[in-house]
Amino acid sequence: MVIHIGYQHPPRNMLERAKSSGAKAVYIAPYMDRDFPTDKDTIWIDPMWPFGDACVPIPGYDVPALASSGVVNAAIAWELYRVSCEHIKN
Repeated sequence: MVIHIGYQHPPRNMLERAKSSGAKAVYIAPYMDRDFPTDKDTIWIDPMWPFGDACVPIPGYDVPALASSGVVNAAIAWELYRVSCEHIKN
């Protein structure tokens, strides 16, 4: 199994290598990679955030800070970790 937890597009080469070796693939991205296969061995998790979701402007800095996606991504990552640990125990 290969899991990619990211903010934008998944690393296609990594996912393709994993799939060609028979591994299951899980990836988190706000938009499904339209060209990547979506079969029973591929799970796409849509975190539902838009690109550029930071919301706090900082004077003199060119991009806002405190993206809500960081919090959501951490929660998804820890839940995947928890479920994986339970699966390994059983």
